[in-house]
Amino acid sequence: MSQKTEKSHWARLIQLLSQHKRKTAALVALLLVTVLAIVLLVNGQLEVGAFVSLLGLSLLAGVVIALWGGFSELKIFGDGIRLKELTGGAERGIKSLEEGRVTVYRQMLTLTMCQHGGVSGYYDKRIPEFFLAIDEIKQQGLFAELSSQVDELAGRLLNQQQRNLTLMINPMTGEGISGVSVEQQIDELKGWLHQMEDGNVGSLSREGYLLYFDILGIIENLERLVDFSESTHRASERLTIGA
Repeated sequence: MSQKTEKSHWARLIQLLSQHKRKTAALVALLLVTVLAIVLLVNGQLEVGAFVSLLGLSLLAGVVIALWGGFSELKIFGDGIRLKELTGGAERGIKSLEEGRVTVYRQMLTLTMCQHGGVSGYYDKRIPEFFLAIDEIKQQGLFAELSSQVDELAGRLLNQQQRNLTLMINPMTGEGISGVSVEQQIDELKGWLHQMEDGNVGSLSREGYLLYFDILGIIENLERLVDFSESTHRASERLTIGA
């Protein structure tokens, strides 16, 4: 390819970018923020909720920049932006963005399942992240759209946390968990805590000391999952009766 032809291609590219300055700026900004958010998430410097919020805000900013000339009102993530008269393109952009909210929060739920392991590996730290995601979804009024996925993930988290219990050994007695139901396991774990406290937690080995705090977190995890399951079941029954 001759130097003259290369210059011609570059000139056409520059002309094309100049004609779509806003869209180009929006795309570049969105890509930069997305890459930054992923890097921070992978390095553990950004939580899942903050990651999704950052992506949502960058997506919102990108649409505003790209369609600045055509907005009248845009609502997403509970906030409103009033601009100029709507054009057909802006309307389509807003509709697509509104529909994309469900996809964004669905992805946030999926990301909560990627983190695992606690202080000694028994406490599943994904569960607190899961409930943070649920709180955000409820605030955005999207729980009904995502309820089936939420129920499925809650069940998976409960099963995994219970499987972790089968690996635990009471440092005071050398015995494992014998309870079958969640309620039995919670009561048994509370009994372990009392035994460890009566025997002086400070005298435990490092592993036993870490296990003590893992048990505290596990009990909270199990209780929250049970309460959540019962509340969603009651809500489902009310809807069935109302129908």
